[in-house]
Amino acid sequence: MFKRTPKRMAAGALIVCMLLSGLPVHASDSLQKRETESAKIQSVNRSMFATEASHRKLSSLPASAHLVIIKCSGPIQEEWKESLEQAGATLGDYLPEYSYLAKVKDSSDLDKLTELSFVESVRPFHPAYKLSPELLQALDQNEKVEVTAVGFDRKKDLTRSVKRFSPAQATKGFAQLSVKGTDLEDLLLSDDIVAVLPKEHWVFSNDRAAGIIQSNTLASTGYTGKNQIIGIADSGLDRGSTTNIHPDFVGQVKKLIPVGRANNASDPDGHGTHVAGSVVGTGKASNGKVKGMAPDAKLVFHSMSDSEGELTGDFNQFLTEAYNAGARIHSDSWGTDDRGVYGYSSAIVDQFIWDHKDMSVLVAGGNSGRNGKRTIGSPATAKNVISVGASENNRPDLVSYGITDADNPNEIAEFSSRGPTADGRIKPDVVAPGTWILSTRSALAPDDSFWSPMNQYYAYMGGTSMATPILAGGVAQVRQFLNEQGVSSPSSALIKSMIVNGSDDLGLDLIVQGFGRANLAAAIGSDYKDETSGLKTGQSTSYTITVNNPSKPFSTTLVWTDYPSYPNAGKTLVNDLDLTLTSPSGKTYAAGDHLNNVENLYFSAPEKGTYTVKVTGYNVPKGSQPYAITTNGKLSSSDSEVRVTGISLDKSTLELTKGGSTGKLTATVKPSSATNKTVTWSSSKTSVATVNATGTVTPVGEGQATITATTVDGGFTASAKVKVSAGSTNDNQIAWGEVQTAKYSPLLDTILAFQDELSQGGFNLTSKQVTTKRDDADFVINQYGAIGARAILELPNQDLQEPTVKNLTGFDTSLRGVADGKMYLMKIRDNVYAKVRVDRISSSLATLSYVLEKDGGSGGDPDQLVSLEPSQSTLFLAPDQTATLTIQAVYADGSKEDIGDKATWSVEDDTIASVENGEVTATSLGTTTITVEYEGLSVDIPVKVTDMIVSKLKPSKTSATLPNGKSTKIIVKAVYTDNTTEDITDLADWVSSNTKVAEVSKGVVKAISKGKTTITVTYGGKTINIKVTVK
Repeated sequence: MFKRTPKRMAAGALIVCMLLSGLPVHASDSLQKRETESAKIQSVNRSMFATEASHRKLSSLPASAHLVIIKCSGPIQEEWKESLEQAGATLGDYLPEYSYLAKVKDSSDLDKLTELSFVESVRPFHPAYKLSPELLQALDQNEKVEVTAVGFDRKKDLTRSVKRFSPAQATKGFAQLSVKGTDLEDLLLSDDIVAVLPKEHWVFSNDRAAGIIQSNTLASTGYTGKNQIIGIADSGLDRGSTTNIHPDFVGQVKKLIPVGRANNASDPDGHGTHVAGSVVGTGKASNGKVKGMAPDAKLVFHSMSDSEGELTGDFNQFLTEAYNAGARIHSDSWGTDDRGVYGYSSAIVDQFIWDHKDMSVLVAGGNSGRNGKRTIGSPATAKNVISVGASENNRPDLVSYGITDADNPNEIAEFSSRGPTADGRIKPDVVAPGTWILSTRSALAPDDSFWSPMNQYYAYMGGTSMATPILAGGVAQVRQFLNEQGVSSPSSALIKSMIVNGSDDLGLDLIVQGFGRANLAAAIGSDYKDETSGLKTGQSTSYTITVNNPSKPFSTTLVWTDYPSYPNAGKTLVNDLDLTLTSPSGKTYAAGDHLNNVENLYFSAPEKGTYTVKVTGYNVPKGSQPYAITTNGKLSSSDSEVRVTGISLDKSTLELTKGGSTGKLTATVKPSSATNKTVTWSSSKTSVATVNATGTVTPVGEGQATITATTVDGGFTASAKVKVSAGSTNDNQIAWGEVQTAKYSPLLDTILAFQDELSQGGFNLTSKQVTTKRDDADFVINQYGAIGARAILELPNQDLQEPTVKNLTGFDTSLRGVADGKMYLMKIRDNVYAKVRVDRISSSLATLSYVLEKDGGSGGDPDQLVSLEPSQSTLFLAPDQTATLTIQAVYADGSKEDIGDKATWSVEDDTIASVENGEVTATSLGTTTITVEYEGLSVDIPVKVTDMIVSKLKPSKTSATLPNGKSTKIIVKAVYTDNTTEDITDLADWVSSNTKVAEVSKGVVKAISKGKTTITVTYGGKTINIKVTVK
């Protein structure tokens, strides 16, 4: 935030910039700088939203009953967020100051929220707030207007929410629509939509660079972009081929992706080829005289131009595909002239960098500088990008052409767009040469596409479009330097802080030059810290910086990748960190900046000695905030503080018994030398299990809960699943019965096994500990339906994990295969079973110990709930697909009841899927688990979200005939929508309709007795039937 002055200051003077107090940015003549010992940055007086609810065209719209603004009393504390969510609020965007846009279900949630001590107010989110001011004049028009709708949940597809408007393009969190102006009000009334913006129309940012930014200095020491991959989205690349291509790109293009035109990535415009050459051109066609800043880097290129020459495509797609191809730098020389607005593309790129903090994105600031201040456009207004303006090149011999000056590299090009942004932030961030740039020429571009053609291989062009790739290549050099210094994955915040801190002040206003002209040699000469653990509100970290030479300026820069802003917010900064510095003589300097996510302290004549720098989390409403700090002094962490980098638990699962003994979880904080190793503990369901401050877990009731340990420093978490089961003497009244003596004949009616699923491991009883001790036996409930096999299930060594099926010859007077001291599952009546130990067998009697209910009945209360039965045991979905699950309660008498609206539904990872009363919506790729709970019982349903959707199942056999006692193996493959196949024999669910005839396990069918059965195979939502005959 603080930057240099054009004048040299007296010793100890601190140079700062300041917004004119009391005036909106667009009303002030310029951003001025002044000298002061304790200057503060004054926040621009702006309302919370760009459009007010009192606007005459929107005031009559009804406020939402579910979207609200929750205003808190000050900087957001971590525990406040938890309290708001527990009170029923689903938190959305942060709104300045100290507020959240949130969703509530009903008025009872409002009452809970207003009762919280830190909540100042809860008020409706008026539909007017959603509309960008640029769209106000369209409200009365019957003509269609192109808009971008922004969703409350940025991870949820908006297709269903805007279906009636026939969106041209819908993605997670955004939809591009064409609607009548008179229909905009309907869009504003949707609770799924929180902002409506004008659709951006992108244009190119067109209007001896290496030496000026010191790229050649880095190249001379071997930093030429080795092992770096750079992404570019632009018009096209030469002839659109990776083989028949400009000599300077041979072997340079890792991936060429056509977007605007099907199967055509050529460049008849010439812009994209020129841009790419400034980055990775090898100079082969000029014998090395004309080459890019990073000739040893590789390129991933998206061609944006459509058949009409317009720029088109999905910015998030460009970034994602480039990142997946290995790019960690992206250069974008295009944008929209939206007068400093934080537009759709700015929100997109800020979100991407927040999610991929090692991706550096450079964006051209635009070429509307002749129109004055606040002419920078999206996506250069994004907080997390490096926005690049254009300074003059050093080519005085070309000035006579009269296009623009190139005779003073310390001047800003006349066309270079000016800041600040609409909310008063400093943009551009830096400038780089952008006039008369000589680079590669497309073979398909005519002469009039360029400022001046040089020959068939090269041409001159200018604009911030040209300045941006110049610096992008420089960033590749800096990133190579960091890699070779052992920083394998430097954050974009670190690279940006190095570029800003090393920049050369040109003595101009910040709205013109940003923090100055990039100087790569100074950037890599900096000392730095890349703090990935981050800070929360109220947390701080201190450093010491040693200044040995007071005759040279001293500079320190703090940069953080901020959480993306609500698009229509009056101020876009979300997470606010503060930078303060104490000089060797004890003077303290504080930025007091609550607008920017870049803060810079600069001393033209510093004191000699040790400075103390402190970074504080002033207000961090979204997550823990990582950051980077760079200085041209010698930087050291404070000896008194070692930051936490992670946490782990000694167990991932814990199994307890209701009313039984406690369990213990032990947390290990990393590193072991961390200063603050304090951990807090929490339980997701205190009705199941509680946890104290030392990690001791107490079982409370049946069910499952997640115990989470969280570090106070950094907010790192580790979790363990806790399952609490019923004890031997609990509310279910299960206890050992008396020793019973029975003749074989009536006993045979009760000795039946579970059907084959249990013997094949399909019924998870691995948590049960079965021994010969009576108190340790427990009740067993069949979840699989009728039993028919003439077999008993022996539990060898009382171990349920390796059951052995023993076949019986029939119901006669002999009981073969049953032995003294063995444990068996025995049928009491339909759907009710007991574990039974055979204590003694004689020729006519068997003595048994068994589990029954205390009332001694033949099966207990017929209304007793014994299990929960979901409609699907596993759910497969594509991203953005919705499916409905049903759940039934199964009672002791065999009856069933639909209880979907009575049960409690939860999902383990709501970033992958969400669930509401059985309706499951997939949001992103991955695997998670849905848990359904009802009256003390629970069932888990795995959910797999994949873009590999099963179209059909293909078995190796559609029928089989077997002799009795023989087996056969059936292989089943899944055929996916992209025509790829996968062997899923071991992954699928296999069921035999008649286990008396044949059993099946993982494709192996075993004949038991003569007859017919149907083998059902289920996987990925698809089912096939295979007929089996046993002769």
